[in-house]
Amino acid sequence: MLVHKGPIDGTLNEVASQTVEDRATYDYFEPRLSADGDDFVRLRHALSPIYHWQVEVSHRDALGSWTPSPVLIYDQAQTAVSSAPYVSSISAAPDRRVIVIDQPSGMQPTLHEYADRAGWTEIATYPSASISALIFNPSISADGRRMVFIGPDGVRTADRASKDDPFGASQLLVGVPGAFAGHAVILDWPVLDDDCGKVYFSALNGEFFLERD
Repeated sequence: MLVHKGPIDGTLNEVASQTVEDRATYDYFEPRLSADGDDFVRLRHALSPIYHWQVEVSHRDALGSWTPSPVLIYDQAQTAVSSAPYVSSISAAPDRRVIVIDQPSGMQPTLHEYADRAGWTEIATYPSASISALIFNPSISADGRRMVFIGPDGVRTADRASKDDPFGASQLLVGVPGAFAGHAVILDWPVLDDDCGKVYFSALNGEFFLERD
C-alpha cells in the first residue's frame, strides 16, 4: 500500500509504503482513505471462490502502523453478489460512515450504509435507484451529508438533511467534464473536499480538481 500526501491544491508525493495484506489469500481493490487519514477502507475477494466479496477497514496507530480490523464491514458470498460492489470513502469522526453499493443476483442495486459506533454496524439499506440509475465509485463528504459518484451521464451529487436520512435524488455536477467516451471511462474517482468547494478526480493518468465558483 502506498500513501501520498500534499497541499490541497498541489502535487501529491509518496510519504509511506507498508504491506497491509494477505496476497496469498485475497486480491485487494479500491482503497479509500478516511477524512482524518487514520483509517482506510477497501474491497477484497478471496482467491477461491473468486467472487466472495468483502470490505475491511484498517486503522493507523500513533506509530504509523496499519492494522486491519478483525470484523468485516461487508461479507457476501458468490451466490449473493453477481458483480463487485462499490465502496465509498469514510466520513469524519464522530459517527463515521461508509457506503457500499452492490447488486444481488436478480435484484436492483442496493445501498448499504455502515456507521462506526464502537464497531462498524449496518444501519440502513435501500434501493440505490432512488438516487441514480447507476452509481460507480462513490465518495461521501467529511460530514456524511453529500455523496459524489460517477453516474450514467457524468459526475453526480446527492444530498441529505442529516446523516440519519437517506440520500435524495442526485443532480448532475455542472462544469465537470463527462465521465465516459463511448464505453470507456475517462474520468473517475470523484472526491469532495471538506466544505464541498472542490471536486477531485482521476483522468488522463493524473489527478485534477475543479473549484466551485
